[in-house]
Amino acid sequence: EEKNIVDLEERKSSKNRKKRSGGLIAAMFLSVSLGIGLIGFQQSFFTNSIQVSAQEKFEEIFTNESPLEEIYERKAELTSNLVTYEEPVGIFPEIREILNLRKNNSDNNYDTSLFGFLEISEIELEQYVVIGTSEVDLQLGPGYYLGTEVPGSGGNVGIAGHRTTYGAPFGELDLVSIGDEISLTFGPNKYTYIVDQIHIVPARGGEYLLYNNGVDRLTLTTCHPKYSGKERLVVSGVLKKIESGV
Repeated sequence: EEKNIVDLEERKSSKNRKKRSGGLIAAMFLSVSLGIGLIGFQQSFFTNSIQVSAQEKFEEIFTNESPLEEIYERKAELTSNLVTYEEPVGIFPEIREILNLRKNNSDNNYDTSLFGFLEISEIELEQYVVIGTSEVDLQLGPGYYLGTEVPGSGGNVGIAGHRTTYGAPFGELDLVSIGDEISLTFGPNKYTYIVDQIHIVPARGGEYLLYNNGVDRLTLTTCHPKYSGKERLVVSGVLKKIESGV
């Protein structure tokens, strides 16, 4: 009988130890999960605040003057400043390697020139577009691919944007449908495009969608799926109309 009592106590003690061990492991995983979640929230909040502040500043300084001169100057720099940098969200690696885009290391995050104003009413998107797609540029808003054409030139205008963090300007780009309108104010004109192509392509190998095919169109790119750089979501539209003096 005493032996049975001892065995029972040992079993109870063993169960209690297992419970405590399980509780400690669960608490550890919970703490790690909460820590990761807090870091993610802080990063998202911090990056979003940077982008919002930049867009508010851009609203104050945006004019209808054409940035053509600076665009062509920046394009010329691509052939004389062959400096590579880490791949930013939304840009195809081949485009980066071909163009050797120059990373902007300015300490002033607002020391960036504006390309235009992008609007997609279906997803309530209103964003000022900066010139360039470097990591710093895309922190402030969608960025114009310097390797592509300008509106009204008979070619393909390319714009990249974040799908998560830094305001996620293209966070709902997947909700855009064929037939939707995309407007881009560039200089004194407002260009309206009708979406006629939506593609999901590999990050490497889909850059052909940004090439000039002799048609006035606007092409937007972002990472796909969310929180992944494996693929690219590409939304493209053909020019429908031009409004002057907006």
